[in-house]
Amino acid sequence: GGELPALWRGEQRSGVVTKRVSEGKFGQWAAKLEVAPELKGQWVGWRFSTAVKPNQLYFYCGFMKTEGEQARARLHGHWHNDKKQLVSENPFFSTNPELVGNQDWQQTLAFVESPSDAAFVELHLTTNTPGTFWHDGIFFGEVYIAVVGNLERRQPVETKGLQVWVVNPLIKVFPETLPETTPKAISVLMARNEYEPVQVALRSDKEIRRVQIEVTDLKNEQGQTLPPPQIYKVGYVPIDHPSSYYSSQLPLWYRHVPKGFGRSDGWAGEWADPLIPIQQTGRGTGDEGRGFEVKTNRTEAVWIVLRTLPETQPGRYEGQIRIIAENQIVSLPIHVEVVPLTLPQETELKVIFDLRGGIVGRLLAEPEMLKAWYRFLASFRISPGFVLPEPIFRYEGGKVVMDAKGFDEMARLLLDELKVSVLYTPNFLYAFGWAYPPKRFFNLEPFTPEYNQAYQSLLRAFYDHVRQRGWSDKFVYYISDEPHFWNENIRKQMKQLCQLAHQAVPGIRIYSSTWQFVPDWIGDLDIWGVGPHGSTSVADMERLKSVGAELWFTTDGHMCIDTPYLAIERLLPYLCFRYGVSGYEFWGVSWWTYNPWQFGWHSYIRQSDEGERFYWIRYPNGDGYLVYPGEPFGLVEPLPSIRLMQVREGIEDYLMLRAIERNLKEGKWQGEKAERAKQVLEKARSLVSIPNQGGLRSTDLMPDPDELTKLREEALNLWRE
Repeated sequence: GGELPALWRGEQRSGVVTKRVSEGKFGQWAAKLEVAPELKGQWVGWRFSTAVKPNQLYFYCGFMKTEGEQARARLHGHWHNDKKQLVSENPFFSTNPELVGNQDWQQTLAFVESPSDAAFVELHLTTNTPGTFWHDGIFFGEVYIAVVGNLERRQPVETKGLQVWVVNPLIKVFPETLPETTPKAISVLMARNEYEPVQVALRSDKEIRRVQIEVTDLKNEQGQTLPPPQIYKVGYVPIDHPSSYYSSQLPLWYRHVPKGFGRSDGWAGEWADPLIPIQQTGRGTGDEGRGFEVKTNRTEAVWIVLRTLPETQPGRYEGQIRIIAENQIVSLPIHVEVVPLTLPQETELKVIFDLRGGIVGRLLAEPEMLKAWYRFLASFRISPGFVLPEPIFRYEGGKVVMDAKGFDEMARLLLDELKVSVLYTPNFLYAFGWAYPPKRFFNLEPFTPEYNQAYQSLLRAFYDHVRQRGWSDKFVYYISDEPHFWNENIRKQMKQLCQLAHQAVPGIRIYSSTWQFVPDWIGDLDIWGVGPHGSTSVADMERLKSVGAELWFTTDGHMCIDTPYLAIERLLPYLCFRYGVSGYEFWGVSWWTYNPWQFGWHSYIRQSDEGERFYWIRYPNGDGYLVYPGEPFGLVEPLPSIRLMQVREGIEDYLMLRAIERNLKEGKWQGEKAERAKQVLEKARSLVSIPNQGGLRSTDLMPDPDELTKLREEALNLWRE
């Protein structure tokens, strides 16, 4: 191709340089694209067209390198029909992850399915941002889905009778998981005021109709005992298609089916997620005490969740885990060592999982059930986001009147009793989302003098109220969700609203889940919600912190069911620790579109970005919920998923790492111990990085789950001496 890569069309205009250079990732050559700042917002780059088959799965991948603070890029593609026009539905596709800022060579990829009217594809190595971009190893080719066979070992393990083994609780157990060696004993290291799960797997070559689990009292030499553990059987839910966001513009009467390979590293099949309570043998009566069935050559998993209290005496506690089958009993000695580190009751890491979905109406109608839910979420060190019921606001005679009777009762429970560290302002104050215009508070025209006065009075009324009760520092003003900042009107209305809010309530902390860095809003937003995968570059994150902004991670779409490890759930606090991010939020803990006990996927819902053009969309599997209805088991509170369990584990790890930091800063550890502590912190930071593949690809995010487990032990061992 001489100066240009063969067959690719490069941009030929002022402000753009396209050429072939000897700086390749593979072999000698790479394609280089230089884009001048004045072309920001215009799509430029390399293009290549080739014929394709309709309804065919293709793999699209390549390696990229980027340079420049504003640089953003991924691989794109357009489907064309036989007339070389865009196809009628879903004509565009892109790869993940996106490269942001200054990044070395990284792979970006996607599996895509060609539409029924596709005849050609045009591949775009393009960007609409200034910077320098290198491309190499670009591949686009047909993919044929293989049939997954049964797991086999090179050297089969004897599976006569009931087999019992221990699995790292960061790893999901499948019905096909094959047995490992039964351990001689289980050793657990814990801080005080902590939970810690142990995962035990069971498999038998013959059906066992009734298996029961018993954990004897865990005692120390003085006869003191740990609280009884929680015992759960892991439930499996079906997944029909790998996770992604699947959209459609088909009419209502069409059946909507996800197309494409998905973005997760999972597959269709049964996946571990819900936790089903098991009553210990000899403790309680009824159906819950009757055990569970283990079918022939089908693996089941049990979670035994240990707990220590703030006042638990440090030292060694011993007991037995007994698995009682019909004609067999397997006993596993368990040793728990509690170190003299007490995790604080109030969590300094701000973590919010919103209460969402149809359950909210029932919770509002049943205050005692709502309190049970709040206590449940607080036990996992997470905030429910909004306080229910919300205050009632009225606009009378040019003044805002606020009735907060029910609100105060629940806020007092959350903040004073349960020690929740952060809450959102009431949803009534939410100003806009996506590409929608500002909310018409009290049906007033936005930005008229009366609207501005009413809006500011509304904010003052709420903050005056919570300030009088000592709560004002706990509330964050959630002004907008995922604002479409590329729209000039959205950028303008955000600035106007933020300026009005700051004038009305000095010191107010305004939050928006922007995902990306928006220079226009520096000084307007106080807390920025950025993506944990790198949608905002590390350089821009540091830039925001340098001007006094606080950072949270916004995590929608990252916590799916169909990925083999519990990576993002455990590692988000590690990302916070490494990059100086003070918290994270997830948009829903209870958003069920189907009965989650029956289906692990969502229904298609009708959605619009601005209220004018509507489309159908299906969210990733398990997105928006990490709990299951407790009613089938006679509970008013929900039941946790294994994902939620690892959310708490990650938060507890963060508190442990912060305790190490404080001990070093205060000089409590010196010499060799201080050096070991520094090494632990450095290892913790090295477990995560930005950019990354995101939560849907746990095997990329956390290639070796045992590495994290070893790190936690090293950290707690600092307190054993």
